[in-house]
Amino acid sequence: MDHPLPACLADDTFRCLRLYLPPASPVGSIGRLANQFYFVTSEATAKDLIEDLKHLGDVWAIGVVNRKGEGLGIITVSQFQAKMSLPFAYDVLGRHKVLSMMEPTKSFSWDKHVLAVAEKLEQEVEQPKNSYYLLKNASGTFAGIFSSKDLLISMFKVYRQDLKLAVTIQTEMIPEVSFFEKPGLQIHAFCKMAKGVGGDFYAYKEYAPGRWAVLLCDVSGKGAAASLVTTALGGMFSLYDFDQGMKPFIQKVNEFVLKTFRLERYLTGVFLTFSEQDSKLTVYDMGHRHLRLLRGDKAHELSSENPFLGFVPTLDPQPRLGILHPGDTIALFSDGFAEQQDAKGHEFGLERLEKILTAGRKEDLPHLADNLRSAVKVFRGDQPRGDDQCLLLLRLKIKD
Repeated sequence: MDHPLPACLADDTFRCLRLYLPPASPVGSIGRLANQFYFVTSEATAKDLIEDLKHLGDVWAIGVVNRKGEGLGIITVSQFQAKMSLPFAYDVLGRHKVLSMMEPTKSFSWDKHVLAVAEKLEQEVEQPKNSYYLLKNASGTFAGIFSSKDLLISMFKVYRQDLKLAVTIQTEMIPEVSFFEKPGLQIHAFCKMAKGVGGDFYAYKEYAPGRWAVLLCDVSGKGAAASLVTTALGGMFSLYDFDQGMKPFIQKVNEFVLKTFRLERYLTGVFLTFSEQDSKLTVYDMGHRHLRLLRGDKAHELSSENPFLGFVPTLDPQPRLGILHPGDTIALFSDGFAEQQDAKGHEFGLERLEKILTAGRKEDLPHLADNLRSAVKVFRGDQPRGDDQCLLLLRLKIKD
């Protein structure tokens, strides 16, 4: 009994090739990735196929089907043509059935979701070789061909869409530029991620009249994994009642990072509170060490000996206390500035950073931040941003 071949277009130009006519594929299905639709039956000869290929361009793979139209394997055109171009191959191999020159491969239902197929082929698509796979329709017959390259491009588009959404969400939580001013106080912050999303984080809020909570943190690593920590940290900061003190908040963050990421992620950071009423400053430097007090023409380090977060289960952070004077500026920054490299591998360095901060101590904070950003940008030249860069400046203004 003869079985019908898949719905196809027969062309008198060809000896054995047939062109499959695909229906519309469901949204999100692997059928949307198919871009090769020529096939031959297993009874076709290599000579007939090589002659047919002379009339085709932009065809990289051809399906081989049995008499029922079911896919058996793939003919990779470049390999087939290379083999048939060898001396005497046309006469010797030309009489062989294409079945003997076919490569077996996996097949998938044309309406299967792309993500499900990607999960099945996770290890194979990571290989440098571009592999081809068969599609079959509801009746089990040939329905086209897709490649690992097609799948990778599709997954990259999904990743890019997800990354855009992640950037939008993180930017809502951590604006690239933020400025606040009131009589007697000025705050300016800047944050730029090296990979769209990242692990630098700043936040500040007036949790009671004239009482401020401020932090700047740097999560180990970069990219999406680090951004998960900053997202959680942002939620904790916005919900926490700082009337209970900064120390319990730090302990909660440490507990969360340790239990959630199990030493795979940790963070350094500066956590401080400031009171406008008495100018009292309380600083917890949790292994960060990138905190400077700009007073007069000097940059004073205000670090304290505390471990970073997410490493030890029991934490008893000790603060450093101080009083801000009118005109003082507190500068918190991540290591992405000082460790930025130029084309020769030289780092921007803390000394250069401190000179810029002290030189601009009398400028408005947005101008001071712009000076630092511009200097780092000029320094790196064509080099990419090596790490996330985050800066927060707080100034107790001189009263008129």
